[in-house]
Amino acid sequence: RAFWGEKSELRRFKDARICEAVVWSFVPASRRHHIPAVAAEYALKKNVKNIDSITWTSKVFDDLLSSSNGSFMAVAEHSKHLLQTLDRLARRMKEMKD
Repeated sequence: RAFWGEKSELRRFKDARICEAVVWSFVPASRRHHIPAVAAEYALKKNVKNIDSITWTSKVFDDLLSSSNGSFMAVAEHSKHLLQTLDRLARRMKEMKD
């Protein structure tokens, strides 16, 4: 909780475990590839002094994703690998020790 601050909350999972979690629910499915950058920027600004601005390249995928007729399924297909990467990042962050 000290690391994520007010973004962290207690959650109960299907396997009955209760642990701290951070949910980025404000991000629409078509922009989920921005979550690692949003999370990293939040964490850096909260935990590292003297960071004024951060530039990310995750927006380079926006044109590709929006060019696929705008349907959720088309966006989901294009972002499949990005979502898998996000899931791997989430697992690794979960495994981090305080």
